[in-house]
Parts: sequence; structure tokens; C-alpha cells
Amino acid sequence: MRTSAIRPILGSCCLILLTAGCGSGDAPPEPPTIDAAATAPSSTDLPPAWFEDVTARTGVTFVHDPTITGDFTYPEPIGAGAALFDCDGDGDLDLYLVQGGRIPGLDAGVVGANRLYRNDGDWRFVDISEESGAGDTWYGMGSFVVDIEGDGDLDLYVTNVGPNVLLRNDGHGRFEDVTAASGLGDGGYGLGAAFFDADGDGDLDLYLANYVVWAPGVDPVCWSRGSARDYCGPSNYTGAEDRFYVNRGDGTFEDATARAGIAGVARRGMGLAVADFDDDGRLDVYVANDGDPNTLWINRGDGTFEDRAVILGCAVNAGGAPEASMGVACRDVDDDGDPDLLITHLAGETHTFYRNDGGFFTDATSVAGLGRWSTPDTGFGLVLEDLDRDGDDDLVVTNGAVMRPTTPLDADRPYVERDRIALADNGRWSALPADACPAISGPLEMGRGLAVGDLDGDGRIDLVLTPNRGPVRLLRGRPPPDGDRGAWIGLRLRQDGPNPDAIGARVRVAMVGRTETRFITRLGAYLCSGDPVVRLGLGETGGPLEIEVRWPDGMVERFETTDVGRVHDLVRRSRTAAP
Repeated sequence: MRTSAIRPILGSCCLILLTAGCGSGDAPPEPPTIDAAATAPSSTDLPPAWFEDVTARTGVTFVHDPTITGDFTYPEPIGAGAALFDCDGDGDLDLYLVQGGRIPGLDAGVVGANRLYRNDGDWRFVDISEESGAGDTWYGMGSFVVDIEGDGDLDLYVTNVGPNVLLRNDGHGRFEDVTAASGLGDGGYGLGAAFFDADGDGDLDLYLANYVVWAPGVDPVCWSRGSARDYCGPSNYTGAEDRFYVNRGDGTFEDATARAGIAGVARRGMGLAVADFDDDGRLDVYVANDGDPNTLWINRGDGTFEDRAVILGCAVNAGGAPEASMGVACRDVDDDGDPDLLITHLAGETHTFYRNDGGFFTDATSVAGLGRWSTPDTGFGLVLEDLDRDGDDDLVVTNGAVMRPTTPLDADRPYVERDRIALADNGRWSALPADACPAISGPLEMGRGLAVGDLDGDGRIDLVLTPNRGPVRLLRGRPPPDGDRGAWIGLRLRQDGPNPDAIGARVRVAMVGRTETRFITRLGAYLCSGDPVVRLGLGETGGPLEIEVRWPDGMVERFETTDVGRVHDLVRRSRTAAP
């Protein structure tokens, strides 16, 4: 993949933003087991279109094991995630995978550990978990990338059932557990984690979404509609309080939950998005809650937040009902310059599209075409990316049940579903049939995490899928059947200081006929972290691209280029080209 730096043509000042369920009875039957039938990726004789499953050639043999006890404990069907990041500074994306493991107070025997795979190029990965020190053995949920010290070395924050873990990178792919010193070892049921500059001091603070209050032995006995033993739904558990930590600037954090006004709100938090949703120059936090109204914490600028989701129209659906919200994607879908929200939900509910109309949200699910095809699915991970380079954001969703359906797709594996790919056209998403993209929709699995990045440097988006109790799958991006509909460009931001990746910056690319807006984030789909490089499909647009970067502190710089088909480094206050 070619890279270059674009020379700025103008500098000035200002700011903006982000990134991106179940019954009761008698003696139970046999507990669910790991998906033995899915321990190797499926193959197909159809030619690859959109994506190709290349797992078999990569050397990645990870299989998620939720440590099934037979008691249908609530952590078992929830995880797990992954992170794509350059752990050793060699320029390509390495892969971190989260495993089910130890739970405080529960003896599950031998448990697995998280795994770190080094990318050696040409779709070959090497397991360096032991030598790297990154093989955490707590019961893992999510994996989130952050540069804690602003030294350019990417660190890992792992959310767990039990103490979360912060792993500091020495820059060579070796990690040290600095959880105790950092103050980030919250011992709850952690799921989503978002690092962002909440107070405008330049370094990255942390919002942590905790799920439910849970401990071994508290799970009630629940039954499916078909009278089979099943997992209990979230309504059987009390929601947990989220946490907010302020970065002191020295690698340690202060728990500022109470001072920020977040304490006392106990909801079942899962997915997160961070952006300046009300365009006041401060970063806000959106929390997708499972069965509770969603939360939109508006940043007041004085160290406190106010939940305005109900007032602004993004707490419940158009019918006034809270939904089982899991994954969340944040993107300016309608090209009006502000961040919209797309949320995945439980089967029987639709995925929900909240269109941001200048700070107030409209449930535009029906208009966006999401109603009919998303209703049968239990969606978790989702990404919005322009797969055919026509200028519109397409959709990939990972699906997998948490409750035993009345008519499962596979009687021996009742929780499996098909993942989906949906193409955008004229403001609507239309799902492709399963045979149009076998790599996405062919396998039946308990879809959960979905990490996004360019793993082979060819400029096309690749995917890492992390199903529950099944093998990880690596999908190489391929052209659509009829070819790409335009060129593309990639943009990577660089700046000095404690936030070198410019997390929270806004990028606008003006071209003939439209302007695309993107928000710099490492937050990926459900429980995942991805690559912060912005990739835009340009469609049939010609002529120069005018690029405006609003850096996290509000400074604005403008760049111009006609050079497409490569990733450009936009270096703050730099007038020299660099690879």
C-alpha cells in the first residue's frame, strides 16, 4: 500500500469530535457445547465476491471457549472481541483475540488465555502470546487500543468479567500489566470502553460501560419457549453503573464517576460511541443499553455530563420502547456533517437508525430500509464502510442468538445465525442474499465481534469475525462482482503530544457534488478496536479533493490533493512530505 503526506494549504482554528434477552422448571438437559462443527472455516466453490475467507492460510487457529459450566451462566453467550493494531511498530496490523477464562469465585478448571498474533505479511500470522506477555487469563469480553502515555506505542485495555486489565506496550510488542498502578482495574462486568479527551487537556480519558451486576451462583433457572433449559435474559439481572476515569497525564487515572454526574445511573451498557453529537466543540458519549433506554451523555465542558437521550430522541425507538441494544456504529451516513447512529438489536426488534438532524435525532429505521430484513436477526457487531467505493456506506452485521429460538437454523447448535451484508443505495440498505457473499453469510455461527482494517496493505477493507464458541475468521476484502464504482483515498492523522493519532478529530473531504465527513476513532464494532485510518470511496467524482481537518483541540488545517488510490498521512503543522 502506498502512503504519502499531503501538504496543508491553510491553517486556522475551531473544534469537533469522535470517533465512530428470555423463562423457568425441571432438571436441565445437557448444557451447550463449543461449536465443534465450526472449528475450521467453511469453504465454498463459489468465486470470492466482496470478501474471501482466508483463515486457513493465516496460521490463526484461535477458537473462542466461553468456559461452559453447565449452569447457563450469563457471561457465556456475551463475548468476545478483538483488536487490530500495530503492536511492534512495523507498519502493519497485528491481531489480539479475547478468550473466556477465569472468573473470580468460580473454579472452571483449566482455562484459556487471550492471544496475540503478529502480522508477518502475505496473510501469515505468528502467535507471540507467551513472549509478548499479552496472554491475559481473566474472563475476557472486549479489547480496546489506546496510547496511554502518548509515546506512540499502542497499549491494550481488556474488559473482563472481573478485573479489567491495562497492558502497556514497550514499542516492540512486549507488554507489561500496569493495571494496579493505572487505577483502571474495575472489577465489575465490563464490556465497552472508549478512550477520548473529555476535558480538553490533550490526553485520553476513559468511559467504561459495565453490563450487569453478576457473580457466580446468582443465575436463575430459565427455560426457552420450547421448554429447553436456556440462558436468562437481561431483565433477570440488575444493571450496573458505568465508570468514568480522568487521565492524570502520568499513566494513572482518577475515578471521576461521581464528580462527572454519571454515578447512580445503573443500566445494562454494551456498545459505545463517542462524538460531538450537539456540535458544541466537546466530545459526548452514547451508550447502547440492553433492554434499558439508551444514554447520551452530553459533555457540559465543566467536567460533568448530562443524559439528554430522551430529549434529543435517541433513547428509545419510534414507538417509545427501549430495545435490546448491543452494537453501535457512528458515522455521518447522510452527508450533512453530523454523526448519525446505527444500533443492532435482539431478534424480533429491528436494527435502529437514528438520523442526527442538527443535534436532535429522528428514528429513520423504516426510511433506511432496515425493518424487514433485520427483524429475524440478533445483531451484535456492525460496521459501516463503502465496500464498492460508490460513495455510500454499506453495512456488515454479525448475528448470533442469546436465547434458544423456537425453530433454530441448526438443531444441534441452536444459537447460530447468519451474518449479513447490506448495500446502501439512495439512503436505504438492502441485504444481499446469502449466496451473494458466502464468506459473510455462508457459515452459521454465534456472531459477536467484528474488527476492521487493511491487513494486507491493498487499500481494501478486511474483516476479523470473532464468534462466540467458534473459530475466529479472517476475511480478505475483494472487489464486488461488477467491479468497483470509483476510486478511493485513505487518510491517517498524525500530531505531536499525548494523542498522536488525533482521536476525536473530524475530517471533511469536499469533492464535486458532495462532502464526506469522518470522525477519528479506534472504537470498532461490538467489543472491538479497529484501524483509525479513514477510507473513502469516491464514486464517479473527479477533480481535486479539498480536505479539512479539525484537530481535537479545535485547530483547523486544510489540505488538497488529486492523488487517490493510496493512504496519505496528514501531519499537523507539517509542510514536508513523509511516507
